[in-house]
Amino acid sequence: MFKIVNNERLSDNMFRVTFEAPLVARKAQPGQFLMFRVDEFGERMPITISSYDREAGTVSVIMQRVGSTTALWSYCLPSALAFSSSSLSLTVVKPFSP
Repeated sequence: MFKIVNNERLSDNMFRVTFEAPLVARKAQPGQFLMFRVDEFGERMPITISSYDREAGTVSVIMQRVGSTTALWSYCLPSALAFSSSSLSLTVVKPFSP
């Protein structure tokens, strides 16, 4: 499980989500991406890792809210949990704040 530690609104449609993911942060390299889904049946979205902090064990991505899936991600609250089927695949569990 990965904990969302920050969901920062950058502009009307852009936001940065930061995850507590020590194993991912340890192995993250420039150009890699995470596969996001809002649930086990949701579409898979590849989102490039925008930054990572190996010491803190966090990984951040920047998303643009353009459809229903990214809109759901934009409402994720810090402390929401995301789970992974592999080290670079995340699926949000909950909670959301509409």
